[in-house]
Amino acid sequence: MGIEISLDKKSNYKLPERQTAFVSYNTKVAIWHLPYDKRYSSYDRDDSKWFETINEFGKNEVESAEKGLNTSFNKFKVHTRTTTFSDNTQETIIKYPNGTQSKEYQGDNYVFAKVKDKFGRLVAEKIYNYESNEGRKILYEHHKQDDNTFTIVRIFKYDTSKNRKTDIVNFGYTNLPSTLTKGCELVKVYYMLNGEEVKDVKKDDYKYCVKDKNGKKLKFTID
Repeated sequence: MGIEISLDKKSNYKLPERQTAFVSYNTKVAIWHLPYDKRYSSYDRDDSKWFETINEFGKNEVESAEKGLNTSFNKFKVHTRTTTFSDNTQETIIKYPNGTQSKEYQGDNYVFAKVKDKFGRLVAEKIYNYESNEGRKILYEHHKQDDNTFTIVRIFKYDTSKNRKTDIVNFGYTNLPSTLTKGCELVKVYYMLNGEEVKDVKKDDYKYCVKDKNGKKLKFTID
């Protein structure tokens, strides 16, 4: 059973039933997010562009680099937990210093990643399978007013043969939409109020007017 994808609205996916085979943990630092230092390459022993506590050869590059350079990478460290299942699929959870968390499901023919911000809100998804060159990236922009949350959802398509594998990492570190959607094409925009899609939305410059389920008009100002 592979992944099922709805390309028009929120993604729908089904993961196969499986047993946990083993779980591994790692602490990583994306070298391209560090202030430049030409000495970094000598500590990146497997040339992965990451410092890792457990690299390809079982070495602790993070500790070596911190000691050798007399510095701390604490504000750049991401903590990963990878669960490998009996069918060889994987689930990787990455926690970033700014409170962002991403979760990626990867199988033989698909990848599904979702990112939540420090408040636990879903802010991005990335979906593709290897049988198609066209993938989807979805951004969720939340705006709260009293007890109501207005969400602008933007769906992008992109060529998976030109996939930038660092896009989720960069978005996790920065929360900047451009780091995720660079090179993508916007194909659809829709709106949600308190988690449900709403169609009668009026836009006036930076203001959006929408009615709640009781017919009450709400206005959200978007910077």
